[in-house]
Amino acid sequence: MYNYLSIEQIRSALDFLESSYSKAMDGDAYGLANAILTKIDGLRETLVAKITAEDPYTTAADVRYFEGWN
Repeated sequence: MYNYLSIEQIRSALDFLESSYSKAMDGDAYGLANAILTKIDGLRETLVAKITAEDPYTTAADVRYFEGWN
């Protein structure tokens, strides 16, 4: 979905969207928060795919752990 972005661009977009998600939740804008969360999920999937494609020894669980996603 976001294959045209570099890993650093994806991380930057995730930082922005996660901040926006927090602000939407704080403002009780739950519909907006859910829409942002959908974008976050897509970017996370793309980041996992890019990192695991570059290093066959890195798993999706490794990426989630080191990115701090739990």
